[in-house]
Amino acid sequence: MAIFKRAELRDEGFTEDQITYLMGTVNKGLEEYELKTGVQSKIDAAVDSAVAAAVAKGKAEAPEPQNILESAEYKALQAENAKLNAFRTSDFNVVKKPYQDIVWDKLDHSEKHASYAEQLTGLRETMPDLFEAQKEESSEEKKTPQFGSENKGSMPKGKEAPSFSSVWNFGAK
Repeated sequence: MAIFKRAELRDEGFTEDQITYLMGTVNKGLEEYELKTGVQSKIDAAVDSAVAAAVAKGKAEAPEPQNILESAEYKALQAENAKLNAFRTSDFNVVKKPYQDIVWDKLDHSEKHASYAEQLTGLRETMPDLFEAQKEESSEEKKTPQFGSENKGSMPKGKEAPSFSSVWNFGAK
């Protein structure tokens, strides 16, 4: 597979020496290239011969292929991932941040466990210090949407200069 064609290089103005050099350089690079299928067969052959040599010397047994999904490290990583995902749910918003790990350890994580919301409700009764205080809103506050700040009181009136009637209490009842 040539990258350049000699006719195209001549049309570009290259000399025969330059064309010969380019073609030789390109072919040298392609000669060193090996197909993946050939390399994989060489790797498999080298591994097989190394295992056979180790077994023949009595140093090791043939290794069994490992399933990564069943390793202890993978299961620990999955458990940590499940914990972090649970912390992001609305169920764990009621737990105080410093105590999330403690509450997580107290929950049941077996395959057929009750939902975390139900378990957290039970824990709230036994350990209320680990949970945020529940805020109960009145029904009026829930019904009216709030846009901007609340309007309470009135505008400030500023300083009023004392008048004759206020000094002598005229008109005050």
